[in-house]
Amino acid sequence: MLKRRIGSALLALALCLSLLPAAALAEEETEAQEEAVSVGEPAEELIPEDAAPAEVPAELSAPSEEPESGAPEPETAALMEDTVTYAVTGGNLIFDPSTGTITDCDKEVTEAVIPSKIGGVSVKSIGQFAFSDCTGLTSVTIPDSVTDIVEYAFAYIGTLKSVKIGSGVKSIGGHAFYECHNLTSVNIPNSVTGIGEFAFYECSSLPSVTIGSGVTSIGKCAFSECSDLTAFAVASGNPAFSSADGVLFDKKKTTLLYYPLKKGSSYTVPAGVTRIGEYAFYDCYRLTSVTFPAGLTGIGNCAFCRCDSLPSVEIPDSVKTIGDSAFSGCFSLTSVTLPAGLTVLERGVFYMCRSLPSVEIPDSVTRIGEDAFDDCNKLTSVILPAGVTIVEEGAFYGCYRMKSVTIPNSVTSIGAYAFDDNMDLKDVYYGGTQQQWDAIVIGSNNEPLLSSALHTRWPMFTTQPKSVSVASGATATVKVVATGDGLTYAWWYKDTTMTAFKKGSVTSAAYSVGMNETRNGRQLYCVVTDKNGSTAKSNTVTISMTSSGPTITTQPKSVTVAAGATATVKVAASGNGLTYAWWYKDTGMTAFKKGSITTASYSVEMTQARNGRQLYCVVTDKNGNTAKSST
Repeated sequence: MLKRRIGSALLALALCLSLLPAAALAEEETEAQEEAVSVGEPAEELIPEDAAPAEVPAELSAPSEEPESGAPEPETAALMEDTVTYAVTGGNLIFDPSTGTITDCDKEVTEAVIPSKIGGVSVKSIGQFAFSDCTGLTSVTIPDSVTDIVEYAFAYIGTLKSVKIGSGVKSIGGHAFYECHNLTSVNIPNSVTGIGEFAFYECSSLPSVTIGSGVTSIGKCAFSECSDLTAFAVASGNPAFSSADGVLFDKKKTTLLYYPLKKGSSYTVPAGVTRIGEYAFYDCYRLTSVTFPAGLTGIGNCAFCRCDSLPSVEIPDSVKTIGDSAFSGCFSLTSVTLPAGLTVLERGVFYMCRSLPSVEIPDSVTRIGEDAFDDCNKLTSVILPAGVTIVEEGAFYGCYRMKSVTIPNSVTSIGAYAFDDNMDLKDVYYGGTQQQWDAIVIGSNNEPLLSSALHTRWPMFTTQPKSVSVASGATATVKVVATGDGLTYAWWYKDTTMTAFKKGSVTSAAYSVGMNETRNGRQLYCVVTDKNGSTAKSNTVTISMTSSGPTITTQPKSVTVAAGATATVKVAASGNGLTYAWWYKDTGMTAFKKGSITTASYSVEMTQARNGRQLYCVVTDKNGNTAKSST
């Protein structure tokens, strides 16, 4: 058990490496910048700091914060041969004329207005750790001659308040302003094309950030842990990024990239967003509510790591992938609804969600990833759906309140430590025979699992019920499929006016009822019982009444504008979870074509080719009902 506990802590440490200011991670920045338009993806995910082990073997410990071999250390950088000095407030800058690089400065420097030339040589770059030894530095002005601010150039300067970056800078390196806690003002000019990973990480006094028009690449965690950050803005004409309501998106607003830490506690992700980016809401400890749009397909690695005030998450069925550690360290999470089409619960996805009492795993899931529910110590029981084949190492490690687990006969392997440190585990309900159980490859350190009472040929659901929505007067049907000997079925229901579930009269595998207002929102689950009296309970689902569809309350109006001006047409509609699609037909076209605009407002610059363009909007609600505007 001690070995696994150390191993679990090592996982936490390993997942934190992407946030350590280690020069060993700097090589990843180059790879990220090779993409024309990109936001860096983390190699590993974050886990809360309190998971660090008491003792870590040296060969597995984190890289030190010293720079890689050959790089000047900030505390020991010396005046090298052929360098020259330049006097600024409080001391001198050290300049290498052979490369045009500021390489170091005196510790006493407090203000640095860097000239464009020193000794007749252009200043071209700010070197690695060049200012990191200037512990009293408060302001810096970088001239237009500088093209590169190298990694770690101003890292760890807690006194730095203001930085003016010249219009010639093209690259802001990884960790360039790492942990500049008092930085309140910095400009990112239009000349900058790339911002490296962790560039402004933990600049905890920075209130806002404006991304210049030339930025096409932002490295991972570039603005993470900026605890005073309230808004992002993006310069007009930027080809890669945009902002809305202070939140940073890609240009088309299909990927949400960064949510400012000091923004509101409740957020509704806009319609049209299909992906939540890696680390997008990392450590948003104020966040108490997030609503996802219909059409969202992916949630990135560590997207909601350490959102420790978030109590519940409802993920729409459109989501197909949820990344590693996506909700790790969400200590207040008590309820999660997983999408029906999800196939894998990735590594550490709910690691250390210590308030989560239960989880319904969708039928579609085939693999439970490494440490997926590690240290979810409020879990009391788990039912693995019939499609699961692999339970990876440490999947339910440390769930010490777990009393029972239901395992289908589809499982072929259970990794080491998967159920270790589960001291309350007493019963294993298995859907197959003893012979099938013996054929499962079970890794080491699963003593709680192996010492529990094994109940074979237990009744199991191979197909769980699914929520349905039908029109008033139509028949709502919910079905289950189960395996076992001599099965009987009992459906339990609870209407919105009821305080407890009640056993119904339906005794078949299918539950059918006519939909009316009273039954709208009815919750259901099925209990199957085999000939020996053994039982299994299905997931709980809801039957509901569909709305009549969206209603367009304000139709679009034709407009006439001058050439080069912007023509704007708008609609207004009512309904739930609305999305918008504009269709157009120019004078030379024979049929309408779906455009790229997905908002209630359609804007386009007027040109001769667009003169006479016809438009209409199709509005779709969360149930797929549509309404078409006038043309």
